[in-house]
Amino acid sequence: MCSINAFSLLLFVLVHVTSCCQDLDYHACVHAHTLKPTFCEDDALATSVCPKYCNKCPIACYSCNSTLEDYHQCKVVKICQAGERCMRRELNSIIDGHHEYELTCAKKSFCDDPWQGISMFGKRDISISCCAENLCNYPGYSPTPAQPTTTTSTTTTTQSTTTRTTTTPTPTTTTTKPTTHKPSTSHSCSGCCKDLMIAVDESGSMNEQLVKEFLINIISELTIGPSDTLVSLGLFLTSGRVIFDIGDHVNKSETIEAIKNIDFRAGHAEVNAGIHYLMRHATSAAGGDRPEYPNTMLIITDDGTSHVMISLENNLHHRGDVIAVELQPAYYHHLGSNSNAVFHLQSESQLTNIDHRIATLICQGVSGHSTFTSEPHNQGLHLIG
Repeated sequence: MCSINAFSLLLFVLVHVTSCCQDLDYHACVHAHTLKPTFCEDDALATSVCPKYCNKCPIACYSCNSTLEDYHQCKVVKICQAGERCMRRELNSIIDGHHEYELTCAKKSFCDDPWQGISMFGKRDISISCCAENLCNYPGYSPTPAQPTTTTSTTTTTQSTTTRTTTTPTPTTTTTKPTTHKPSTSHSCSGCCKDLMIAVDESGSMNEQLVKEFLINIISELTIGPSDTLVSLGLFLTSGRVIFDIGDHVNKSETIEAIKNIDFRAGHAEVNAGIHYLMRHATSAAGGDRPEYPNTMLIITDDGTSHVMISLENNLHHRGDVIAVELQPAYYHHLGSNSNAVFHLQSESQLTNIDHRIATLICQGVSGHSTFTSEPHNQGLHLIG
């Protein structure tokens, strides 16, 4: 562990961290993971041979362990240990409204469950978020062109249980990842070969069981495997959380079982949090994204209150095909890649009408499929019936 107080050395540190963490042979890493799914759990081997593939690369984070009321005072950057995340803890006082911040590195186990040992009363004014990009724990973080862009951040905030009606919004930042589609696959593929990234609204108004059945029906139609399609899944409220990444489950039965085991936390959801999850984590190396496989992103929401910026939608579209399932009252004209990739439904009960169509779209791509055009309905909505 080391700390750097000279801020002028920051760029050097980031470049050093990025350039020193490379796989010896990416394809050998894929093969090793295929032969032994627990390959990346061997820290010594994964760190020395496939650190990037196994998400073992160290990252640089702001580190001010003492609580600060003015986060601009934090000028210290720490190189975290392998496997650690950048963490930001924010306290919003209900007495006078002031904010306090703690910025540091944190173990992944803490990020997965930061509320252990904290009472319900202690949770209500605290927001804890973790991310996996260099310096991403700075409040209001937005990457600049001068910073390396080989990784993207993820907000894995544990949604706090609260009696208050206000929540800390996810920062509306965008990444500087090059806005180009990945090339067509040149490897051996037996059929449908995609990285399928799914983001699901877990608000209290969503029917959890019907959504899970919908996802399972889609997965059941796909060829799942290390050389074929792999799936990642995240849930979102006002921030996204990772359920599993690309490569965590390398066959159909594992993937379906993981979907069966998810639990919605309920609460208020904002579709922008789902978009941020897809852009900052799911389509990044930290999320297991395979550079030579085309991306297809599926986002499911009934959030009808949020405004999605066109620039945010465009950035998402540049990362691959986007399929949007919008349950009433959600209605976004351009969230999907085109009109063929947007499905407006009245309720989750209609999901069974489109699961086969979406499985086909995932494999064949979203362009040129006029049969997927929505049918007009009352109240300005388009329904699939």
